[in-house]
Amino acid sequence: MKKIFLSLASSALLLSSSALAGNMDINKAQSKIEWMGKKVIGDSHNGTIDVKSGHLKVDSGKLTGGEIVVNMKSIKNEDVKDPKWNKKLVGHLESADFFATEKHPESKLIITSAKSTGKNKYELQGKLTVRGITKDINKKNSKDSKEVEVKIENVMFDGNKLVATMTFDRTVFDVKYGSSSIFKLAADKVIDDKIKIDATIYTTPANKQSSL
Repeated sequence: MKKIFLSLASSALLLSSSALAGNMDINKAQSKIEWMGKKVIGDSHNGTIDVKSGHLKVDSGKLTGGEIVVNMKSIKNEDVKDPKWNKKLVGHLESADFFATEKHPESKLIITSAKSTGKNKYELQGKLTVRGITKDINKKNSKDSKEVEVKIENVMFDGNKLVATMTFDRTVFDVKYGSSSIFKLAADKVIDDKIKIDATIYTTPANKQSSL
């Protein structure tokens, strides 16, 4: 009886340890990614985009890495209420002027490391791929770069939910339409080079992902 008890206790300990370390699949239905872009003077637009797949790597309840794949063909706009103009805007974002979603249907964020900076707070390192171009996050890529090209901040992970804000320079991913750094344009025609992303990513145990 004592051997049986010890065996059961050992099994429970192993299961508990495995739950604290490993990959946690992303709950695609619950997760939300919001985007915002704007002109230098005047209009701004905002909307959402869907998570296609991914996972977060966790060790003893701490975030250590992960991968998030985004479906670029799922771009939605939320501020333009007229259906005709909404469709036109989304179509333009999907075109070669912006994200060329037919040729590049996915974007990907890979988290290579996550440094704890306080309770549930992290600094991330990794790579962002958009339009087939990959850039480091939170890192200056050249001596001439005055700013970080892909910045991720305000990162929080509580063991189940990851929250973060990302700002990236679209021109380094060959999204140059309306950029004053590329073209000479009237001030009211210039679109800001920076795109802002607010992400709320929920996880679910890997063996439950198929039930979503």
